[in-house]
Amino acid sequence: MVLVSSSIFLAVTLLASLIGGHETSTDEKSKVLILTEDTFEQALTSFPLLLVKFYTPWCSYCKALAPEYETAAEQLAINDLPLAEVDCSVDEDLCTDNDVDSFPTLKLFRLGIPNLYEGPRQSEAIIKYMRRQALPTVTHLTDKDELEKFTRSDTLVIIGSQQHENDTFGTVFTTLAQQLRDRYLFGWLDAYNKTDLILYNNHGDHQMEDIYTGDLTDADQILSFIRRHATPVFGEIGPDNYLDYEQAELPLAYLFVDSDTMLASFRDTLQSLAKDYRGIMNFVYIDALAYPEQAEYLGIDTSNNNAQLSLWPAFVIQDTKSRRFVLSSTKSEEVDALSIETHVRLFFQNKLVPFVASDPVPESNTDAVKVVVGSQYHELVTMSDQDVLLEVYAPWCGHCKALAPVWTRFADLVQQQQYPLRVAKMDGTTNDIPPDDPATFDVEGFPTIVFIEAHSHRIAFYSGNRTLASLAAFIHEQQQQQRIMLELPIDELDEQKDTTLDDNHDHSTDEHKIDNTEQPLEETTTTTTTTTTTTPFVHDEL
Repeated sequence: MVLVSSSIFLAVTLLASLIGGHETSTDEKSKVLILTEDTFEQALTSFPLLLVKFYTPWCSYCKALAPEYETAAEQLAINDLPLAEVDCSVDEDLCTDNDVDSFPTLKLFRLGIPNLYEGPRQSEAIIKYMRRQALPTVTHLTDKDELEKFTRSDTLVIIGSQQHENDTFGTVFTTLAQQLRDRYLFGWLDAYNKTDLILYNNHGDHQMEDIYTGDLTDADQILSFIRRHATPVFGEIGPDNYLDYEQAELPLAYLFVDSDTMLASFRDTLQSLAKDYRGIMNFVYIDALAYPEQAEYLGIDTSNNNAQLSLWPAFVIQDTKSRRFVLSSTKSEEVDALSIETHVRLFFQNKLVPFVASDPVPESNTDAVKVVVGSQYHELVTMSDQDVLLEVYAPWCGHCKALAPVWTRFADLVQQQQYPLRVAKMDGTTNDIPPDDPATFDVEGFPTIVFIEAHSHRIAFYSGNRTLASLAAFIHEQQQQQRIMLELPIDELDEQKDTTLDDNHDHSTDEHKIDNTEQPLEETTTTTTTTTTTTPFVHDEL
């Protein structure tokens, strides 16, 4: 069995003369190589495979990574796989040249070509990643004994074989291996195998086999199959594996628990459900005490102060449209094995009502700018007899704050002239636009301004200059059937002439963009509308 290309280990004898060790806090020689502007290029030439950490001494996340990185370097030194680091507070230009814009940044250089490392920042994950990188893209296996050993050498191992003559499958398999080698291990059985493509999942105590039965020449279909079966049957979700669940593009069922004892009481039920719905829905458990923000985002009211009412366990299904279906004691619902089974069955029967994030309905809503909350979106926007001009904003957004007085003045003019338009605003960080609503739309940044036509629910996004004149021009363009025009003050008419050219600028680029990298979990949660997401476990500092 061919495991490692010998070219990976060229020039290891240059290690000491090229870099030299440095003293750790315990005065022991560190295995992490220190690179500078003078030695960086030479290192890339000398080491065909080199992982480099770009960091700054003041970065708290860099400090947390340091011992993990050192441990990984010590273990990988056994395999002659070097790890290196660059202090960006010293070699700023070097870091800039390597497109480093956050700390820490880890990049793998293969024959001098960089590839961003996006995996967990624990030593075990880094070690596994580097050893995987040292293997051939596809490891060729010659017999069943090699197959047995190889399929247990990583968390997820993908094996192809040539049961039938199909040169295209071999090409597709190799291409996918090149694309996914950062995360999975690929092997090819030259001898006869019972199927052409099998995934060996080694999460937990027992190995599970997922057999692919689709088109062997369809790379997209194979990729989808891999991603849908890359996760444990029922496992814990966290910063190390959220990407697997995101890329699966399947509904995700969360069990929130606050103790191992509570988890144990549900494990058999959830394991059974997960096997029944394998490849259709993923099931996970999550530490409710460690990630309360995720519970809030998914629709569980953690503010309940009733000491007699325990928040946990709770169960939530989030579908691929980011709709959330909550089963929680805070909704006076019993959460047990039977209710979870029923909840899942009703989900697939489309009989559950999704949770919609919403602020409380305002006690008074008589101002010129109408306040829209999630629970009233359908009433105030979708069912409005008048066209609606809606701003979705964030309280912390600087552009939103700058727009606020203009928006209020525009609404005052509309109200004073009894112009047929409803001007409204909605806090996009605490309210959802119902995803199945006829007037739904995606929010990708703040502020987002949309015109929603009454009855037809036609939606037009506004990206012009944020002035009264430009807003009025946009409305007149959308309401061409209207015989009356919104009258502006004289100074605004003069401004309209001055801003004609400026309206050619796409102000959508001025928005505070929302990172739509999909779900799970984050220490700081950002809620958006419609395609509501939380940025996954962000830990980088600028």
